[in-house]
Amino acid sequence: MIRRALRSPAVHFVCLGAVLLVASRAWDRSTRVPVDVDDEELLYQAAIDAGVDRTDPAVIGRLARLGQFVGEDRGDEAALEAEARRLGLARSDVVVRRHLAHMMALAAGRLEPSDAPTDADLATRTGELTIPARVHFTQVYVSRARHGAATDADAAALLAALRDGRVAPDNAATRGDAFATGADVGPSADADLDRRFGPGFASALAAAPAGTWAGPVRSTYGLHLVWVRERIAAEAPPLDAVRGQLVHRWLSERSAARAQERLAVLRAR
Repeated sequence: MIRRALRSPAVHFVCLGAVLLVASRAWDRSTRVPVDVDDEELLYQAAIDAGVDRTDPAVIGRLARLGQFVGEDRGDEAALEAEARRLGLARSDVVVRRHLAHMMALAAGRLEPSDAPTDADLATRTGELTIPARVHFTQVYVSRARHGAATDADAAALLAALRDGRVAPDNAATRGDAFATGADVGPSADADLDRRFGPGFASALAAAPAGTWAGPVRSTYGLHLVWVRERIAAEAPPLDAVRGQLVHRWLSERSAARAQERLAVLRAR
């Protein structure tokens, strides 16, 4: 009955909260460590000093399982754990060490209510999520694989025909070769265009005027005659649209900074 209760997720959740609370208080204790100890070892030693290894349910369970390999009574978890500790496994087991270091890292990055950003803080950072300039265009594709040496001449002739016939972009797709992703493209940012068509495509497209047939624009696959439908300038998104992302970034950065500050203090001690 007791063993079933100890396996309950609710019990584990409560224990985890208690362990983090204990771990977070460890930063107020003075600990002497060698100056050349790496962060993981430093965090592990802080956990040992705070006694986290004695209360963490994951560590206790791990040591009990390790104790089974030394011939102790399988039905007595306390005895299994005690035997594992007597053999020094609490200090030498890699899994235990890494788990304790991770728990202390979480505690080191613990934030206070005062760390929460205000709307004014977030508003200054909407530029980090600026939506880049985009372009929406229709293409008529001339495949280099299909036209070979005549690709340039065929593209020039097709461009003249499109202009002379005043062909609307909605009716032009069948004039060229089939393209894998279709004739209508965008709105797409420069980086997306270069990934899709090859390096340099976006900068070449930038010279094409809107509302007329232009080109040819070279890609990795051949030539493209383009009708630019719309160019959309870069814009910063409204705060409400990106609030969640900005809050997450803010808190992650603050947590990392707090962790480094607390590690520096602990290392200095």
